[in-house]
Amino acid sequence: MKMTHQWTAACLAMAIGLVGTLGCGTGELKQYLDWMFSPEGQQAVLDTGYVPIAATDGEPLQLTLATEPIEIKVKGSDTMVNLAASWAGKYHRKNPLVNVSVKGGGSGTGIKALIDGTTDIANCSRKMKPTEKAKAEANSGKKVKEFVVGKDALAIYVHQDNPLEVISLEELAEIYGEHGTITKWSQLIDQQAAGDAG
Repeated sequence: MKMTHQWTAACLAMAIGLVGTLGCGTGELKQYLDWMFSPEGQQAVLDTGYVPIAATDGEPLQLTLATEPIEIKVKGSDTMVNLAASWAGKYHRKNPLVNVSVKGGGSGTGIKALIDGTTDIANCSRKMKPTEKAKAEANSGKKVKEFVVGKDALAIYVHQDNPLEVISLEELAEIYGEHGTITKWSQLIDQQAAGDAG
């Protein structure tokens, strides 16, 4: 069975999965975000081993080239750091005066940097919590915007002797999620049997 896990991204004034920003961005930041969803940007998603969420064929996005040096700061998900670095390199080759600096550290690190106003884009492998969004919005005066930029495929395998035949994303969250309550396969099997009987 194949599952997918969505990534999100958002931008401050403008973060993968998800990128998050404050607002939708303006100028070079907006153009960079738009480029992520272009065929070239989505091809980088595919080349890095993720599932694109937009077409990878078609005409390249026509960029307005920067006339002076610009830095776009990206921070966050270690899961997404290779994709973010690929985007940064490809974009720089197309728009040489734009330097996209990429740092990992985890989704929480990127979100904190977005809240603190020290990054333009927070790469996230999870959605921002309502409290995180509220802090970022209070500090910046801008609405947080999250963008799904790709999906990561996930396969779940169980031993052949396990009687479990089907598992939902909700059930997986109850096993592996931060607040999951299922600690034994038998609990899940019992829940499924109760659901079938009801």
